Amino acid sequence: MALMGVQKTGSAHWFREHRGAFPSIAGLLAYVGLAVVAVSIIMTTLALNDLVRRYSRDGARR
Repeated sequence: MALMGVQKTGSAHWFREHRGAFPSIAGLLAYVGLAVVAVSIIMTTLALNDLVRRYSRDGARR
């Protein structure tokens, strides 16, 4: 338990000493977040395409 307190204090000190890094960190997190959203949209589109293609093939066989 004491170790967790030390880690929290260490990160708090790092943030206080490096306040100028906040815009860069926020920009990096936003860029990574946008990339995750873009990849999930692409995966959803590909999955829907696959489902539609499989459904249309089954309908053509009947």
